[in-house]
Amino acid sequence: VDGCVVFGRVNGILAVPRAFGDFSLKQINKVYDPQGPVTVIPEITWYKILQDDIYILLGSDGLFELTTSQDLINIIVTLSKISDACPILIDQAIDRTKDDITAMIVQV
Repeated sequence: VDGCVVFGRVNGILAVPRAFGDFSLKQINKVYDPQGPVTVIPEITWYKILQDDIYILLGSDGLFELTTSQDLINIIVTLSKISDACPILIDQAIDRTKDDITAMIVQV
């Protein structure tokens, strides 16, 4: 792969979270190549949903910055309305990061 991350930027140009949509960084020798420095191939992990599972929490890296998944779950389970969860988690994340923040909770 012809590329590197320098000072948190792909090829020293584009911030890593922003690189997903940047065509110029998906090329090798000026031709699109899925093996270029930036790929659109997602990382997918499969989990079996267990009988005791209540929610699935999905979020961008900004949501999880400087905290753990368990810390976020601990907040969610204390709420009386699940619809309050995402705004609360995002508000708390804003205090921790300047990164993009996305949160979604799916009830299983």
